[in-house]
Amino acid sequence: MRVCIFGPDLPAFEQRQLRQRATAPSRPSIEEILLSNSYGEPPTDGPHVHITAGARTLRMRAVRWLLRGATRARVLHPIARLLVHLSTGSLVEGLRAADPDLVVSLDPAWTGHLRACLRRRRLEWPCLTADQRWPDDVAFRRRYDPATTVSVVLPTYNGTKYLAESIASCLSQTHRQLELIVVDDGGTDVAATVKQFADPRLKYVRHDVNRGLPTALNTGFACASGTLLTWTSDDNRYTPDAIEQMVTFLNTNPDVDFVYTDAWEIDGASAVVGRLWVPPPETLEVKNRVGGCFLYRRSVYEAIGDYDARAVLAEDYDYWLRVARRFTMQRLFRTLYYYRYHDASLTGRRERQEVKRQAERVRRLNSPWWRGGRLRVAGRRFVERSLQ
Repeated sequence: MRVCIFGPDLPAFEQRQLRQRATAPSRPSIEEILLSNSYGEPPTDGPHVHITAGARTLRMRAVRWLLRGATRARVLHPIARLLVHLSTGSLVEGLRAADPDLVVSLDPAWTGHLRACLRRRRLEWPCLTADQRWPDDVAFRRRYDPATTVSVVLPTYNGTKYLAESIASCLSQTHRQLELIVVDDGGTDVAATVKQFADPRLKYVRHDVNRGLPTALNTGFACASGTLLTWTSDDNRYTPDAIEQMVTFLNTNPDVDFVYTDAWEIDGASAVVGRLWVPPPETLEVKNRVGGCFLYRRSVYEAIGDYDARAVLAEDYDYWLRVARRFTMQRLFRTLYYYRYHDASLTGRRERQEVKRQAERVRRLNSPWWRGGRLRVAGRRFVERSLQ
């Protein structure tokens, strides 16, 4: 059971109580996600507790102060209700990212407003206060259709070292209705590696000459037949249930068009060296933080079109910015991917300044904040720094 604990700016003693409750012997199977504006790393003594942050830190704090003040001065009630209404989008995004079976509010001033927010958005999570007993058998009605078809494009260029591992992680997914399209972009012939896998779901396409990553992606998606689409790199890999978890999330939330998740960071020897946390979609205006684990609907591909061949080094960022302008993107607090950083990776081969220049270019081309003025972009960058 997944429980989302909501409490803006939690004091240290409340976090200690939460960890004690989460690790109690009577509840070993509970995974808890702490949704708070007090950002930090997960506590080492509470493996089931994760701390995250909302992008609207100052607004959420202001709402909390007004809600508490409104209990003493009724004149503050209208202002508090207005701020709660303005914060609903960020609040719902954080709750959805937690993907809970149960929501628990630690702040009494927030509980009533939180329940009203869930009712307005027709979200079915039970919402309890901190002093109420948690049920043992509650389960949010997630919708998983095993017949949902998924297409995964895997472009590669001289990437034979980890390619077999990457292919295996795709074909061994618990979601079986999947096709994998390997696109060899004119580098070292990887046909021998691909032939190691006698799986009819695996397709192989080769360019005669190197055309670049955006064109390789476009070649792969032109061959794709799935209703849900994604792509991965030849040196990264999925967890076994990654596709199933993302398919379930999109099936359960039909108003979400694009989902992306947290990832483990690994080195060249496949040792885990860190965790990559994904921030809210609105921070895309500042930096590319979607990561390598994502899934989106075919309707997104049909509306947005191909990856831009002129946006090499930032082809994904350019695509995400175009998607964000027209569709609903949503992060998910599940760690479903292994992102490998090593000397031979694309990131390691290129100069950071070149990547930054290209990212700046696509941001200028796609971001309404750039067209609206640098002051608003500076505000977004302040939000990004607050999440680091």
